[in-house]
Amino acid sequence: MATLKQRMKDDLQLRGLSPRTQKTYIVQVTRFARYFNKLPDKLGEKEVKEYLLHLLNEKHVSYATLAQSYSALKFIYEVTLQRPWAVKRIPYPKTPRKLPVVLNKEEIAAIFSVTTNLKHRAILMMTYSAGLRISEVLHLHLSDIDRARMTVLVRQGKGKKDRYSLLSKVALQTLDEYLQRYQPRTWLFPSAYRDQPFPRPPFRKCSGSWRPAPASPNRQRCIRYDTALPLTCWKQGATSTMYNCSWATSRPRPLPCISM
Repeated sequence: MATLKQRMKDDLQLRGLSPRTQKTYIVQVTRFARYFNKLPDKLGEKEVKEYLLHLLNEKHVSYATLAQSYSALKFIYEVTLQRPWAVKRIPYPKTPRKLPVVLNKEEIAAIFSVTTNLKHRAILMMTYSAGLRISEVLHLHLSDIDRARMTVLVRQGKGKKDRYSLLSKVALQTLDEYLQRYQPRTWLFPSAYRDQPFPRPPFRKCSGSWRPAPASPNRQRCIRYDTALPLTCWKQGATSTMYNCSWATSRPRPLPCISM
């Protein structure tokens, strides 16, 4: 499958998909080929349906994983192999929509209190208050912080789109302490080399300790980086509407404002 795999890699790069998505698609198609012990160009619609049902009924994969496999197979057949994809005969798996877990003020305060490293706490507060993903918060520049407008510029986020998110006054106070002590030059959160962003593995390692106190019922839940923006970090007046700009959508989503 070396030649076909390389063709798919080239198509994925030309499509402009992120390296993480490219790797995921290649892995999913490779598993599909190994299941039948044949190259994908020797398989068709019947095998695709059989494999997806196998993942759902026997492997009991999540709907997110099933959707990844579906998208990867659709890509290789439609783009790389130039075959028509029968959407009606191979329907896209409908992913259940679930409400995010929103921690209360006490739980959030407990998470911040156990994070003794100032840099880690600044990263955590920026991640939470602005509703950023891991890659987004680690690739922030100093120039992305707009104090006048109290916004954060997120460059090339999900879908390679720029967007603005909200900057909390509470997070800004911690950020100012961090900037005064560490004095970064370009990246907001640089690595030890200073000319590179903070790497993901150490970030994930230290994020494992960002949990509420043991008394909390959500003690095993870490903050999700792509959920709706809770307003527990915000000291706002009682206004009618606040827009969540942290989502990569064309229209902002209204959220109720709370007075703190």
